[in-house]
Amino acid sequence: MTPAETAAGTIADFAMLLPGERVLAAFSGGADSTAMALVLKDLGYEVVLGHVDHGMRPDSSADARHCRKTARRLGLELVESCVKVDPPTQAEARRVRYAALQAMARACGARRIATGHTMDDQAETVMLRLDRGGYGLGIPPVRDNIVRPILDLGRSDTEQVCLAEGVEFCTDPSNTNPRYRRVAARMKLAAGPQSEVGRLTAVAGASRAEVESVAARVQAMWPDMAISGDGNVSLDRSGLKQAAAGQVQNQLIRRAAAELGVEPTGRAVRDIVEKVLVVTGARLALPGGLSVWSERDRLVFGRHQERPVLPRVAVAIPGTTSLPGYQAELSVEEGPVSGPGEWTPDRRAELIDASLVRAGMAVRQWKPGDRFRPLGAPGSRKLQDFFVDSGVPRHARHRVPLLVSGDEIVWVGGHRLDDRFKVTPATVKTLRLTLTTGAASEVA
Repeated sequence: MTPAETAAGTIADFAMLLPGERVLAAFSGGADSTAMALVLKDLGYEVVLGHVDHGMRPDSSADARHCRKTARRLGLELVESCVKVDPPTQAEARRVRYAALQAMARACGARRIATGHTMDDQAETVMLRLDRGGYGLGIPPVRDNIVRPILDLGRSDTEQVCLAEGVEFCTDPSNTNPRYRRVAARMKLAAGPQSEVGRLTAVAGASRAEVESVAARVQAMWPDMAISGDGNVSLDRSGLKQAAAGQVQNQLIRRAAAELGVEPTGRAVRDIVEKVLVVTGARLALPGGLSVWSERDRLVFGRHQERPVLPRVAVAIPGTTSLPGYQAELSVEEGPVSGPGEWTPDRRAELIDASLVRAGMAVRQWKPGDRFRPLGAPGSRKLQDFFVDSGVPRHARHRVPLLVSGDEIVWVGGHRLDDRFKVTPATVKTLRLTLTTGAASEVA
């Protein structure tokens, strides 16, 4: 069977492409992508070559020139994109590459993007995932609009296709750098018997049925579990715990990380499950400057930012004080004790005994070690514990305004009054506190 016939069978088995359709071929100029372009052209598809220059090597422009030369040699259209990879990691390069390919496909009217992954890539992927303690799962033949038409060809096959057609191909020097895990796996496979590639490919096939079952459950759970926005992806902690330890839970975590271009190791996934998921406020660093941390209800993946330091603001009594750092303002009104039904405090309004405010008042932000006496509680509590129990996300705590008198917390703005400042039968004069926040800056 010729390489083109093998690829045609793979395309048919997985319904990858419609006959003669326009397809964007991810094109590096290497043997695999060049052979794929030749095979797809031979099978009658309308091939557009898409080259992404990552700029991570000084000679990357030479690859672009080679790709232009090959496109002219084959009589194929070539579209190019230069991207910035920051941070300069393999994971980030993959993320921006696929984003660029998607943009190219839309621009040139291609429904599908074909990549030149081979049977050898499949074996390397299985080896890497087994080494990480995960499934022996290979590269999917189809994922969304990405197809792999030469997944049943070996790397030696792609080189032979190029040689038979007399088409030169280039070699990326990073493909021989053993500091990359995939390259180390490639070298390990090359040093072993050729049958090892076939064995690992078979493992991928045997694992697929179980993996597809897990993937179906993850896909069904994802819309209710995940929230994306502001560069973060978060998962419902309760739902994640109910998934129980196992592959569904692990794959939910892996998918959340993958949304940000990170493929965590098996050890990292275990640490997330055993250390971060179970402890509110726990955090773990991930590659590419990313982190995963737990809030009361969410497990969050993204760039963890330290809270900004907001200044202490003196409060006018009476009057209205602007709190720009908190995106809020605080109004204080003096008055007598209200009669029944005349004053209904809510989370953003309180009455306090004016005589208990002896050192003026100010607003400051929370700091570690803060304690107060929540209204109605028998004693003092750490403010951090109060935030956790009240469901205040970790990232929002620095914007909760604390109204203080001297060193004592009078009111956790928008949440709870301190019991020591409450109105009692002995109160003669009150201060009415009203906190107003913008619709986009809720303190809770």
